[in-house]
Amino acid sequence: MRLPDFELIQPHSLQEACSILEKHDRRAVVLAGGTALLVGLRYRLSKPEVVVDLKGLTNLGLVDRSGSGGLVIGSMVTLGTIEKSPVVLNECPPLCQAARLVAVPSIRQGATLGGNLCLDTRCIYYNQSEFWRSGLEACFKLGGKVCNAVEKGRHCQAVYQGDLGPVLIVLGAEVKIASARGKRSFP
Repeated sequence: MRLPDFELIQPHSLQEACSILEKHDRRAVVLAGGTALLVGLRYRLSKPEVVVDLKGLTNLGLVDRSGSGGLVIGSMVTLGTIEKSPVVLNECPPLCQAARLVAVPSIRQGATLGGNLCLDTRCIYYNQSEFWRSGLEACFKLGGKVCNAVEKGRHCQAVYQGDLGPVLIVLGAEVKIASARGKRSFP
């Protein structure tokens, strides 16, 4: 199945990536590891005009100890790296264990922490091909007025699919988000 047409932009800095995303707003998506994005593109769950490829932002691919004694894990660090990292294993064994349980080894080698945390909500109906979905009325996530996953559903029943978010919550992790308007942190 062919991917929809889009413009691929490879920024050279986080600031440039944030500017591109702000400029293109909802017409742009981020490419990290691509394990979820490529499926979404093939199934036509997403039809972006622009794909912003973060692979060149090497500073987002680091695992290190922070000055306060914790860990700093960049959003582009793969789940395979987290699973095998001596630093993560020493400082935070539950995170290694959780990463090891996600998908299969070949997926973990490409899937990133940022991508896993930012997965779109999905359900059995939404997570099907465009052809399969064409036999039903459009759901809430696709601009319709029904939830096809639940009979007579009055609101969307799609749920969060990220694997590492709950583990990071339990561990008291802090997430840093960057945008064209600046950076912020939250639990």
